[in-house]
Amino acid sequence: MKKNFLIRANVLLGALSLLLAGCHSTKKAAEKSAPEAADEPQQAAAPSDRVVCMYGVPPQVYEQQRAKEEEEMRRLEQQRQDSLQSDTLSGQPGRVMLKYGVPYPRQEKK
Repeated sequence: MKKNFLIRANVLLGALSLLLAGCHSTKKAAEKSAPEAADEPQQAAAPSDRVVCMYGVPPQVYEQQRAKEEEEMRRLEQQRQDSLQSDTLSGQPGRVMLKYGVPYPRQEKK
């Protein structure tokens, strides 16, 4: 008996809460469409289409840092290219090491 009463009370309270929540949202929608709200002047949007940083690293500092990093990357790439060129120009390629079988004959220096 007590269980049936609690279930019915919960269903009744749930239905009431849904009905009252629906009334409140309808009331808000009616307030927004009131003619008094349309008479108020609307606030102007941003004065220009320019993007302005609100927080974080200032653009000038970021650009300087980025330029330094790009210069460092160019310098490292140039060093890598130079080292690759000097490696390919130097000497003959090394022999492949054999683990089994007869080894290659050694080249005699004259």
